[in-house]
Amino acid sequence: MPPYDTLPPYQFSPTGDAQQLSILWAYDSVYAPVNHAEPVPRKSLFTHHLLPVQHPYEIALSHNAASGWYLGGIALSILLLCLFLRRKQLKMLDLLQSLVNARTMARVLREANLTRSSEQALIAPLMLLPMCLVLNAVLSQHSFSVIPFLTVFLCACVVYYLRNGLLRFLGNAFLNTAAVHIYLSSNYLYHLAYGISVTALSFFICFTGSLGIYFLYFVAGWVGILYVMRLVRGMHLILSNAKTPKLFLFYYLCTLEIVPAIVLIYVAIS
Repeated sequence: MPPYDTLPPYQFSPTGDAQQLSILWAYDSVYAPVNHAEPVPRKSLFTHHLLPVQHPYEIALSHNAASGWYLGGIALSILLLCLFLRRKQLKMLDLLQSLVNARTMARVLREANLTRSSEQALIAPLMLLPMCLVLNAVLSQHSFSVIPFLTVFLCACVVYYLRNGLLRFLGNAFLNTAAVHIYLSSNYLYHLAYGISVTALSFFICFTGSLGIYFLYFVAGWVGILYVMRLVRGMHLILSNAKTPKLFLFYYLCTLEIVPAIVLIYVAIS
């Protein structure tokens, strides 16, 4: 009968040497204990204390200050959106329906008191703040500089207000005030949808590492769909309500709507 090793239990030799014990042709292995390194004393967070740790190497704690700025910007965007939607008592279902239905759009604008220019001007920061945060995170590889970010954000707001002011001036000059007002009202609702969509996924874009690129593609695709819908809806509204020749308005839409989008897509791809 050949000898065999009975397992378990393991027995440990007090001398630290591996031995074997034979009882009736059965061999029980006696193993040496595992040698562990002594804990290395490290300075703890408390004064005059030593913290023994098992890991013999010191691991540096990395801290990225930019993540705090992004988190604060996202929290500010969410707060502003919640306050705006709460103040206007605007429901998401009504907002989505107003993007495709003229009657629902008129009701939402009336109930939310968004017919005045001063109220509509509040939508610009709600849309541009999360967009500038996401754009800064993608282009600067998640680093953050306050002055360049504020400069880009303020320039975007100025361009936004100048563009809408130019359209209002042209509408008054060519006696198309009502058509321009309907067109801008539709745009404001779409811009609000832009801001809600980007804000909802900006956290995942900025804080999920390599997975953030997939959220970015999803947001870009969704915003692109809304942009095309806004162009088609806007052209239909302004051309069906305009009183002057349609060719001038078509030129305007191509110059201030389609051409900037083509330039942005070209810059993003290159």
